[in-house]
Amino acid sequence: MLVLRIRQVEQINSTFETVIREVADELSETGSHLILEGVRPGVMATLEKTGTIDEIGRENVIPAGEALTEGLDLACSRAVELAGAHRSKS
Repeated sequence: MLVLRIRQVEQINSTFETVIREVADELSETGSHLILEGVRPGVMATLEKTGTIDEIGRENVIPAGEALTEGLDLACSRAVELAGAHRSKS
C-alpha cells in the first residue's frame, strides 16, 4: 500500500492528476493500492471530474477531516483492510 497524504494540497493540475493515475495503475499491476488521504474539496472535484477517483477507487480516497489525524486514521484502517484481503486470497 502507498498512502499519500495530500492534506495541504488545495488544487491539483493535470500533471499531478496524471502522475496519480500512473502510480495507481502501477501499484494495481503488482496487487498493491494507492490511498489518497487528506483530500480537500478542490482536489476531490478534480478527481471526480476527470474520473481518476474511480480508477483509484472511491474507497481509497479519504477526505480531509477536521482533526489533523482523522483522515490518516481512516487511511491506515483502509490499508489494513486491503492487506487482510490480500492475505486471505493467498
